[in-house]
Amino acid sequence: MIIMIDAPIGERKWVTSGPYPLMRVMVATFRYLQKTDRDVTICITGRKGVGKSTLMIQLAKNYIRRYFQKPFDIKKYIAFSNENIVAMMKNAPEYSPVCCDESINFAFSQNWMQSQSKALKVNFTKIRTRHLLFMFCIPNFWTLDKFYRDNEVTFWIHVTNRGRAIVFQPDVSLGSESTWHRDQFKKMFGKRGSFLFDKSSNLESKLRKHQCFYEAFSFPVMEKRAYDRYINLRNENIFLGEDNAEFGRDGFYKMGIKLPMWNAYRRQEEFKELINGNGKSISQNKLVDFLYTDPSTKQSTVPLQTSKNWIKDIDNILKNKP
Repeated sequence: MIIMIDAPIGERKWVTSGPYPLMRVMVATFRYLQKTDRDVTICITGRKGVGKSTLMIQLAKNYIRRYFQKPFDIKKYIAFSNENIVAMMKNAPEYSPVCCDESINFAFSQNWMQSQSKALKVNFTKIRTRHLLFMFCIPNFWTLDKFYRDNEVTFWIHVTNRGRAIVFQPDVSLGSESTWHRDQFKKMFGKRGSFLFDKSSNLESKLRKHQCFYEAFSFPVMEKRAYDRYINLRNENIFLGEDNAEFGRDGFYKMGIKLPMWNAYRRQEEFKELINGNGKSISQNKLVDFLYTDPSTKQSTVPLQTSKNWIKDIDNILKNKP
């Protein structure tokens, strides 16, 4: 890679001194971009179970060991919720990796109107001076919100098979109508397409011809102990599903916000005197204003539609509880 030609001798030694040198080159490239005051946002895609999270953790682990000179702590560097992401953006030391678990759907295009997704976009525009290495996993690159896909992603890494990944870089040339030249991908595969049991070597051979192709590299599987710890943390922190209404720590935090909303709405009789004292049933609009108005700005912190969605979520969960 061109990036290594002018790299310090120590950097080149580190790249070539251990296994998976091309993966180390990618890590060194991330650092180079950070040190030259540029954003580094990595989108990792691939089918379920192919090793997206493994790759993200391996990149972060090598980065931490090389540049922070310390062991990689999964709990410290992986975010499992939007709240975690914002906290890490604000509080993580300069040059830290911020790894977003696939369970977080902040970057999906269908969520662009959600208030948390909007807030994260604002934070994204502010983090460059902190030189963070931002990595996240998503199954399909084209479902990524256009804001991130066309403006923020530095490298798109697609995991074609366990232990093998292909890197693409955006076309930032003036006048380019397509940052990632999606039409070229369509033409490359034609009507036949690409299938699960196609040889990964054939797929890689095709993708190497794409205009945005940057590099291909191998990466190791995660050690069992580290993988088990990751899975345990993931299960503790993510919403485990509405079917059984189980929650991790972060799930309980979210429900701590939603449940008072549900209680107040469904127990209106108890709030009549408190809100208007005239014996009339309070409207949902008034209730939202009462519960979620910022006293300093006198403005509601939660859109009405969001509150309706929260109430619906709780209703569905409680209906499924035994």
